[in-house]
Amino acid sequence: MKLFQIAVFSLVTSSFLQGRTHETVHQSFDQFGKGKLDQVSLHTDGYLLPAPSLEMLAEIDAPILWDAQMDSKGNLYFRYGE
Repeated sequence: MKLFQIAVFSLVTSSFLQGRTHETVHQSFDQFGKGKLDQVSLHTDGYLLPAPSLEMLAEIDAPILWDAQMDSKGNLYFRYGE
């Protein structure tokens, strides 16, 4: 009887711990292009990689950021405007 209870408990708990996978097959680039990348980067060779982390460097009120350059000391310079 005890062995039966252990077996039932194992079956019930294993069904809760299982993850579900989802596979999507795209037949064309147009189908693939409609997708949304979330925390991944698409390499030019077609590989999906974890996206790099983002860090806020500055808050700029200008609508256009024209250029950003870093000097040899690590200082970052922005050129922005309308």
